[in-house]
Amino acid sequence: MTAFAAAAAEPQADAWVQGPERPSLNGEAGKTWFSPVFGRRSGTFPAMYDSMQDTRDSVTGDFLVARFRYTYDAPIGEGSKISPRHDESITEVLLDCDRHFSGTASIRYLLDGKEVARQDDGADDILMTQMENDAGTTVGDLCEFARQRGAK
Repeated sequence: MTAFAAAAAEPQADAWVQGPERPSLNGEAGKTWFSPVFGRRSGTFPAMYDSMQDTRDSVTGDFLVARFRYTYDAPIGEGSKISPRHDESITEVLLDCDRHFSGTASIRYLLDGKEVARQDDGADDILMTQMENDAGTTVGDLCEFARQRGAK
């Protein structure tokens, strides 16, 4: 059995699979969920490489589009535009799991099931960040989940 909770064989767009248990989410108690539905997006994006000596400023590729969701045991956030009060967030990311790149495309913040704020980065604003050691992170867990699901 894998570290991920069982899900239906045919993934639904609104289905979520519980991710591995972690001690905290951004310092708060809650759960991580992964969408079993994946997409693809090709392009060249601004990038920050793991090595400070690497002077490249972009990465080109065919990226996996994936979503993850945090649900918190109690609302968090200050209620501001930067830190909206919410008890759930849904994030869409671009991933290149082999080269350890990830970039956030959008984040939706919800409180009691209603959207309270949204951050959408246009294609030119997605910053791909490389993190060679992503073990034990949401991105690392999401890449492992995608591999188990056959998404590449």
